[in-house]
Amino acid sequence: MKAEGLDNDLRILRHLEAFSKTDAAGHGYAIIEAVSEGVVFTTVEHSIGEADSVAVLRPNLTPLQKREVIARAFDHVGKPYDFDFDFFSADKLVCTEVVYRAFNGMIDFSLVDILGRKTLPALDIVKFWVSPEGGPLLSFVAYLDGDERTGKCEWAGAGELAWSVNRPALTWLQ
Repeated sequence: MKAEGLDNDLRILRHLEAFSKTDAAGHGYAIIEAVSEGVVFTTVEHSIGEADSVAVLRPNLTPLQKREVIARAFDHVGKPYDFDFDFFSADKLVCTEVVYRAFNGMIDFSLVDILGRKTLPALDIVKFWVSPEGGPLLSFVAYLDGDERTGKCEWAGAGELAWSVNRPALTWLQ
């Protein structure tokens, strides 16, 4: 953060002390996410360690744009979770809304209708990456593919992630 000059941005500075701490297990915070407790800092071990599958995509932005995205994400820390899934107000946020708002104007993810609400499912971020429009804006970094049948998660490549957007959303195992 200091090397990038982010510790001087007021949106980050007001949260830097809390972000610099560790969780009860001694793990350092590295992720900003919206969960039922609100928009919080969490660790890789907690966020990814409890996920079924994880895809990591890197934005292809300038260094200045990346710093702005990070500052915008920090600016949402402490806001409550939006159980109404209302993407048209920023006073409460859902998980992907943190991403949507942080990248606003730099990477424009399209919202989709789900049960009468405009929202952004995480799968649609992957679909955007697969698309000709989104491909140049996001680069593949890593994919941990969960298998509900075996209860295991294994490393997979970009091809497997691209193919995963066609998987059925529900299975008999859920």
